[in-house]
Formats: sequence, structure tokens, C-alpha cells
Amino acid sequence: MRNRAKLFIHDFKAFLYDAMARPGTGRIELAKNIADALVKKNTAAEATLLQQFVRDRGIKYLLHFTPIYNLRSILRLGFVPRKFLDMPGIKESIRPLFPDLFRQDGQRDCFCLSISWPNYKMFFQKRKQMLTDWVVLRINVETIIKHQCLFYKTNAASSVSRRLGPGRIEEMFYDDGIRGQLRIEDWYTTDPQAEVMSFSRISPQWINEIYVQKLTKEVNREFTHLGRQNLLKRDNSGNRIKVTEDKTFFGPRKDFQFWKK
Repeated sequence: MRNRAKLFIHDFKAFLYDAMARPGTGRIELAKNIADALVKKNTAAEATLLQQFVRDRGIKYLLHFTPIYNLRSILRLGFVPRKFLDMPGIKESIRPLFPDLFRQDGQRDCFCLSISWPNYKMFFQKRKQMLTDWVVLRINVETIIKHQCLFYKTNAASSVSRRLGPGRIEEMFYDDGIRGQLRIEDWYTTDPQAEVMSFSRISPQWINEIYVQKLTKEVNREFTHLGRQNLLKRDNSGNRIKVTEDKTFFGPRKDFQFWKK
């Protein structure tokens, strides 16, 4: 997986320099072209394995949290790995706001997703560090079936965390008796800090719903602006991404007391 990622980055840089050399390419157009080139798909065998696992576990969605400021770029370009957000053509166009300036996990060629519940420990820390409005995005679980990802059974920045390929996703749901003790649902990872790291750009069309903790006047104003720019449209049929006021994913999982240890 790592060798494939390195080869892709090499090929992408060649594409980037070629795209920037074309006359008449605007910033947003360039950023969209670059984003389209960042889609990396799983092999058929990997997709089949992941699809079966997701079905057996009853996993329905993935989650990603971010400052509301980033919504415009995400809804325009999708989710893009950090390394590419720092590249010319993308950074100048969207001016992303990074909750983690230095990527403590070292994974600048990926971005983070959670299965069924956000990494609430990290989410709480980020909200203390950045006093702004945040959103939680609910993403179609098909994204990890179709796109190249790595899996971590705990926080990717942890010294004990190890990369797991598609064939070892089940290790995120390890059971040493603790799942029964804590009554952890089948679709939750065992460790609430377990993470999915995607190498691939994921289109905004995979976003199904946006959760906000409270629909304040400022938050409503932002969504009104997004609607006027048609950024909440999921597809050409006019379907829109649902915006929901719901505090659920802004809090911990029900087994949080155990993980305080």
C-alpha cells in the first residue's frame, strides 16, 4: 500500500506541473482538476472483502469532524489528503483551516475518518483549541469499500498504533472479552479512537448529512450562503445534503467511562 501511494504521489506531481502550465486555468478550476486526479480506488478483491465485512458488521456510515469554515472547500472539492492541500493550486484556492497544524500522526498523505462514532477524545481536544463552530459529516460507508484506506485499531498518532491493510480491518473490532463487558454494538470499533486513513480524494457526493451542535444565527447564515452557491446539492437530480441540529456526535460514546482509564 505504501509503495502504491509513493508511486501515485510521483505521478501526481507530474500532473500538477502540467496542469499549472496550461494557459487560462483559473484557481478553482485548477483545484477541481487536481482533486479529480486524486481518486485512488481499491482492487476488486479488496472491495469485495470490505463490502462483506461492512455488511456482516452492520456498519452504515463513516464520520468526519471539521471547523465549519472548511465546509465550503469540502463541499466543492471533497475530502483531500493533507499533503495535497498544501500544494500550489489547492491551498491558494481554498485556504483550508487545519485543526492539526503538524499532523501528529505523521500521515500527511491521508485524512481521517471514523466508523459509526467520531473519535470523541480528539474532537473534544480540538474544540478546546479552536473556539469556533464545528460540524460532523456523515459519509456513505461505500467510500471505504471503493477507495484506498488504511485502518488503525487505536489513534494513528499513538506509539502503539500499527497500519492495517484492508484484509485486517477486523482488528479494529478486536474482542478480548471487553466488547461483551461494555456491550459495544457490532458496528462500533472496540477502541473509540480507532481511525480510518484514506489516501484517496472522496467526492462531496458521498456526504449524506451534516450535523451541527446548535443552529445559531451565525451557523444558519453560513448554510444559507452554501445553499445559494448550490454547494448543498448532492447530485444533478436536485437532492440536497441534509443539515441536522443534533448534539449526539458532539459527545462521547456510552462506554466512555471505561476508556478514561
